[in-house]
Amino acid sequence: MAVGVIMIKPILDSIGYHSVVKVSFYSSVAVFLMSIVSTLKQISNGVKVQVSPALILSFGSICGGVLGNYLF
Repeated sequence: MAVGVIMIKPILDSIGYHSVVKVSFYSSVAVFLMSIVSTLKQISNGVKVQVSPALILSFGSICGGVLGNYLF
């Protein structure tokens, strides 16, 4: 499934039907949904998720994305 997400952006970019912003959004949503599904699957398999580090990493990722977009 990860290979599919890796291929979404280049394939949609090459088709040229959607703008770069939309293609980036579609790719980001696909990765986000995959991470949610993967996490829920791991929880259902009995893996304990440490909420505090997960929230810190999530917040850091959001800040890094916003800062990177601003600097770019």
